[in-house]
Amino acid sequence: MREPDHNSLDIISVEPTKSGWFKKVILILFGIVLSFIILEVGLRCLGFAAYEMKETDAGTGLRVFKASSSIPYRSICFSNTIKTNSLGFHSREYSREKPPNVRRIIVVGDSFVESAQVSLEKSFFSLLEHRLNETAPVGVVYEVIPFGIGGNGTLANLQYLVAYGLNFQPDLVIDAFNTSDLDNDAFTTNLDAKIEALRNQTAHSGGDGSLPFKDRLKFWTKKVLKHSIVAVTVYSKYLSFKSWGNEQESLSEGAPLVEQKFSATSTKEIERAWENQSKILAAMQGFSEQAGARFLLVSMADAMRLHPARDYFISQFSKPEDVVIDLPEKKLDDIMAQLGGRHYAMLGDLQEKAVSSGSEELKWTCDAHYNEIGHEWAADAILKFLKNHPELIE
Repeated sequence: MREPDHNSLDIISVEPTKSGWFKKVILILFGIVLSFIILEVGLRCLGFAAYEMKETDAGTGLRVFKASSSIPYRSICFSNTIKTNSLGFHSREYSREKPPNVRRIIVVGDSFVESAQVSLEKSFFSLLEHRLNETAPVGVVYEVIPFGIGGNGTLANLQYLVAYGLNFQPDLVIDAFNTSDLDNDAFTTNLDAKIEALRNQTAHSGGDGSLPFKDRLKFWTKKVLKHSIVAVTVYSKYLSFKSWGNEQESLSEGAPLVEQKFSATSTKEIERAWENQSKILAAMQGFSEQAGARFLLVSMADAMRLHPARDYFISQFSKPEDVVIDLPEKKLDDIMAQLGGRHYAMLGDLQEKAVSSGSEELKWTCDAHYNEIGHEWAADAILKFLKNHPELIE
């Protein structure tokens, strides 16, 4: 057998292949994925909120928190643990059946009712429940049950009322209105059909607000897997930009809707937005009364319109001289007067308290939502109104 000749050179011609480039691509992708995982794990360890804090309830198709959980929620200026009940709301547990001596108040709303920024016992609805019971008639117990999810508008509040709130046999329904609700519902299409669908949903579900089987199946198939903090942050920014672009295209005079709703100059867009609110509030009042409950609209006072932030808020408008700071409250007064219902505007009472207390802030420095002081003031304000109108809670 011939031994190989190590002194000779066998030149082997190697043609370029795709394997080298493939390996480089794999390494680059691996680096990207590894960086993504490190960032994701780091944000979770720091306690930043992930999208999967909320999930789709297959029974209703609506967003709720992960049920019966303690969820860390941290920002650069606050740290909290969201405690959820078996339905997935930041609330304690309440029995479905109402005992004979209990008077129930259901509160629907957006992130102000969700109250994710403060502990459960310091939220305005928990404080309101406690203070009502401090002066309750002998043998009477008050329960204030929140159904709040951040980002909801008035139409969504109606959906949550039908799907969840009315199941608890309320004596009083409160819709906690935020001025951003107007933005959320301003460009809603087929509103009449959507309200009628809610009526049909209640009629065909035995009155408990749950969805028929085929709709539950549809929502199950649409239910997405858990999203990461990084991915959802990027995607939410994209949606915000897209939504902003769509809104600008829809505005005839180019002014953002946030300015139009405080402007003394009326436009067809803002009138349409208020018309939508009127229809939704009429339906909400109708659903409540049909269930044997009274209805109260409470317009929450966002902290940016209160002392000391009020002047700065007005200065940010393109035409500060046209700003009517309480215009949304006046519009809601008119709507509820036409519906023969009740409206409590919190803005005046909280503004008076903010001025008398000096420069004490009632919102987080990095967040527009109420801090613990704001929740206390809100609870006191609503309590005062209810005490002045005892027929609502008798």
